[in-house]
Amino acid sequence: MIKKNEIYTVTAVDDGFGGEGIAKIDNFTVFVPYLIKGETAEVKILKVLSTHAFGKIEKLITKSEHRAEPKCPAFFKCGGCNFLHLSYEKQLEIKKNQVAECMKKYCKVPVEVADCIGAENPYNYRNKAQYPFENEIYGFYASRSHRLVPINSCLMQNEKDEGILKVVSEYIKKSKAPIRHLYTRHSRENTMAVLVSKTAKLPFTNVLTKELLSVCPEIKSIIVNVNSKDTNVILGEKNITIYGTDTIEGYIGKTKFNISPHSFFQVNSKQTEVLYNKAGELLGENCGHIADLYCGIGSIGLYLADKAEKITGVEIVESAVKDAQINAKLNGIENARYILGASEDVLPTLIKNGEKIDAVILDPPRKGCHKALLDCLLDTEIEKIVYISCNPATLARDLDILSEKYTISTVTPVDMFPNTQHVECVVRLCRT
Repeated sequence: MIKKNEIYTVTAVDDGFGGEGIAKIDNFTVFVPYLIKGETAEVKILKVLSTHAFGKIEKLITKSEHRAEPKCPAFFKCGGCNFLHLSYEKQLEIKKNQVAECMKKYCKVPVEVADCIGAENPYNYRNKAQYPFENEIYGFYASRSHRLVPINSCLMQNEKDEGILKVVSEYIKKSKAPIRHLYTRHSRENTMAVLVSKTAKLPFTNVLTKELLSVCPEIKSIIVNVNSKDTNVILGEKNITIYGTDTIEGYIGKTKFNISPHSFFQVNSKQTEVLYNKAGELLGENCGHIADLYCGIGSIGLYLADKAEKITGVEIVESAVKDAQINAKLNGIENARYILGASEDVLPTLIKNGEKIDAVILDPPRKGCHKALLDCLLDTEIEKIVYISCNPATLARDLDILSEKYTISTVTPVDMFPNTQHVECVVRLCRT
């Protein structure tokens, strides 16, 4: 039996899905962060459980051709990324394998998995960021902790944030303002800066506004968000606009979206366009009546509205339904309507009321679709489903259920979050 704090020489026999290497010591599994398949290292055992152990690299003996020098000095401390030590080619390979393993494990019917569609630029892709502050010090929390790791800039975030952060930090230092977070949102031409504060009133906001505009003229909205509660929830309910507009316009392709501090919006606009284009390709033309379930602010249905005679979006969050209605008007789309409610309740009601649904778009949260919704889909004659998922495991589980009445096409992974373990997938199901 291997022992805690002992050092062993191991070779990684596989890549884990979280950026760790998987090694064996006398056929006992050891997970080693930042070790790559094929590499040999001296590893110190940190924790031993009944079925596996965890270790850390003490000395790297042989290096993989896929090892990359992390461009971020905070990589091994910050919890934001876990793939920066891997070449981008290797990252895409691991993500494809992750999806394939989930299909094999949770779906009884064979499912083909395509190569993961990568990003043209795997850096500075995020249009939204949340930076915690401890007085004037800012950064990100270390993995699984509330220990702040100070940073000057982040390779995943918009480059404009660096100047904004420095201004806010200096403002806090001078004014002692009770800022808890800086929250930024960016579109092609517009930026929103949200100061999450314990109090509604902040001192010298005119000076702060002037300084922020000097480093980022693209700022069209500066908002104070009030959150005095001691919770992990970043945003409070009250927003006070101290400069510019209450919202900014975001884009996916040519489709415009009205974005407030609380709006859900995909954080990688360019890869979202890639994902939605693939979904549109799978959906096909002249789709008749499309039910866009778990529709959020209506982004995918509005983006693909020209493929349908009618779009019915269904969403359980009231504010998102209101945003979807605004976004439809913003784009002059008249064939879309939005219904507040749970998808598993609304879809059966629509069918019971005699509405013919020709195709369904599914984009559920990480937990996947509600079982009642899957049962409803099996009981209907809906010909086509396009399923978008941020969790390959629950996608595979749901595909297994739907395979009773539907044929599953190739699953296509899309890299929405380069340099992290996360992957999005899209797949078409056709009625058999």
